[in-house]
Amino acid sequence: LFNTNGLTGAMTIYRHGGSRWYDCVKKLVKGEWIGALALTEPGAGSDVASISLRAEKVEGGYVLNGTKTWISHAPIFDVAVVFARTDPARRKEGLSAFIVFSQTEGMERRTFEKKVGHHASPTGEIVFSDCFVPQENRLGSEGEGFDIAMEALVRGRLSVAAGAVGVARACLEEAVKYSRERVQFGVEIGKFQMIKDAIATMATEIEAAHLLVLEHADALERGDDARITGSMAKFFASETCVKCAGKAMEIFGAYGYSEEFKIARLFRDAKMYQIGEGTTNIQKLIIANAVLGYKK
Repeated sequence: LFNTNGLTGAMTIYRHGGSRWYDCVKKLVKGEWIGALALTEPGAGSDVASISLRAEKVEGGYVLNGTKTWISHAPIFDVAVVFARTDPARRKEGLSAFIVFSQTEGMERRTFEKKVGHHASPTGEIVFSDCFVPQENRLGSEGEGFDIAMEALVRGRLSVAAGAVGVARACLEEAVKYSRERVQFGVEIGKFQMIKDAIATMATEIEAAHLLVLEHADALERGDDARITGSMAKFFASETCVKCAGKAMEIFGAYGYSEEFKIARLFRDAKMYQIGEGTTNIQKLIIANAVLGYKK
């Protein structure tokens, strides 16, 4: 909720919408409204520049037609930041961003009922059919949508990485507790060297991921270019999260495979952190291109 309401929702509106949207920002930050960031489409995931949702200029605003998918809070949002194509002849420069409210006509929201994890955060599609959005609801200038999206993702990676650290820590806590309670061959399993190896690895990598998250947060607060720190934090934290969930599941053995234990939910939830706000492979590309000097 904090991610789509705060760093990728409210902050995007605050930075590019102007003072007339401050009341909207306050409601998002306070949690009075639920926000959404509508970026992904059936044919546009990591390749943001290939967005096809059309925003046709008409008198007084724009008419949106197309579909957004895998949108967090799609079924329940009060306000969404929607990215659409205002110029079909251009790629990155042809995108623009808009504020769209839930009561807007010409919009249908659908829920994905079955997901592997994160069942408390509803996900779904938003289908736009001749949906009119007023001119004043455009964020920034026409054609600035791609840059606005990239900035939102850099900020959003902070909370995704922090969430990954939180789930990883929960996995460690559950594994430690179980290792002290479970007895095999007359001793606590925590006294076995292989269990100690797993616990030591988890604890160390969680601490390293936490420090990367803090470094990214510090870069954002200072106003520095935080693209690389964001990708590093998100990449390492999400990988650590999945690894810790797997190690914890191994420590629990058959009991970890049961929904009666918390670790099963953590194991299911962990995978999302490798996907949201840019997949692990995308983060590696960003980091490598910067280190190699291929892209500034």
